[in-house]
Order: sequence, then structure tokens, then C-alpha cells
Amino acid sequence: MAIADDVQPDLRVRSKELRNGRVPCSRSLESVRNDATIVCSQRTALSITSIGIVCALPRELGGLYNSPPENCRIVAGGVGASAAERAARGITDARALISAGYAGGLAAPAVRGAIVVDTASEFFASVPAPAIRARIADSQTMIATPAERAALAQCSGAIAVDMESAAVARVARERGIPFAAIRVITDGPDDTLVIDWDKYRRSDGSMRTAAAVGSALRSPQGIAELFRLWYSSSEATRVLSEYLRSFLAHASSSR
Repeated sequence: MAIADDVQPDLRVRSKELRNGRVPCSRSLESVRNDATIVCSQRTALSITSIGIVCALPRELGGLYNSPPENCRIVAGGVGASAAERAARGITDARALISAGYAGGLAAPAVRGAIVVDTASEFFASVPAPAIRARIADSQTMIATPAERAALAQCSGAIAVDMESAAVARVARERGIPFAAIRVITDGPDDTLVIDWDKYRRSDGSMRTAAAVGSALRSPQGIAELFRLWYSSSEATRVLSEYLRSFLAHASSSR
């Protein structure tokens, strides 16, 4: 089956189907926006004080989560599309929305520690360095192997994947406000994840972290993954927090 023959309109891709050779192609955030273009052609009085940021977990943004820029509201909604959508809808006074946090790399140059920005908004058109401006795909299940990553990259045109940005983009699109996904890569295109993190995600978007760690400690591969993810996520948090401050300041000063 050709990869592009099985396009799912609900923006989901299942890793089990990927492993079995059926690749229901997740659409990129760009294709979500193409369904109904965000209305933001006029560069009016948007400022840094009117931006809502949705992340999955507080630790993704580090110190920025507890000390955001003035009047810039940050909400940690939980992991997954449903949790992210609830969080985005709860920021009722936002005049622009950002989805920020960790992402998986699908293809170069989305290696560990890289910042990827996906936006079609004129308000966020100027993306400061060192970010890579590219597509981010959506998946509601873990993309665990290099083969799965390559397949999703090929069918979506994306170089990264996360679970929340498409949901936040839909809320922004419905409201006719600017949107950007700003993600830092924690696992690269050649990485294999051995811990089944999907199994430890609760329906409300929270994680059973202790159970996941306990299970991982039973195997050398799981222990190795925990150490690697601890290091990569710690560095990713630092990089993302610093970049977001720069991005928000740039967005404010350039208007």
C-alpha cells in the first residue's frame, strides 16, 4: 500500500498500524489550517500580553511556567489532544495561542535539542533563530521506531510530531486568532523508544509516572532509556524556556 493512500481526516496515526505496514497518514498542522485559514491579515494591536500558551506538563517549560512574561498566561493541560483542547478553550481572553513543549523528531534536521516552529500566522511570521520553521505532525499514539518516524515524515511532510498542537490549532482557527506550535525535540529520527508511554497515560491527560519508571527499571533497555530521556528532557526544557522568552519578546517588539 502506498503511504498516501490511507489519509485520515481526524489527524491521527496509530503506531500499531504503522508497525503492521498500514500507515494512515497524519496530516500536518499546515493542512489543518488550510481547511479554514486563520484570519489574521491585519497586524493590529496584538501584544505579548495577549498570548495564551498551552503545554502538556509544567516541567516542559521549566522556570518559564512559574514566571511567564507579564499577562502571558500558561496552562498545563495534560498529555494528548483532548487535554490540550480543554486547556486552550479555558484561555478565553487569548488573542493568540501557542502550543509549546516536547516533540519527537521524524526527520533531519529535527535532532535532539532542536527547536521547531510551525505557524501559518502573519503575526508569527518572523521566527527568530535558531529555530527551524517546518511542519509538525499530530499523533495520538507514540511513534517509537526509526521506521515509524520515517513513514510519518514521508506521508505528512513533517519533521516533528507531538500530541497537542493540532488540537490547540483547531481552537485558534475557530476563534480566528493567530497560532504557532513551538516545540523542542527530545528524541531524534534515529531513536527507538522501548517504554510504552501510551500505557501510562490517564484519560485526563496526566501520566502514571511512577508506574512507568517502575516498569522501565526491570530491563537494561528501559533503564538506559530513562537516563537518556532524563538528560535530553532536562536540556530540552532549558533550551525551550530560553527560546520562548526570546520568541515572545520578538513577537512583541516586531509589532
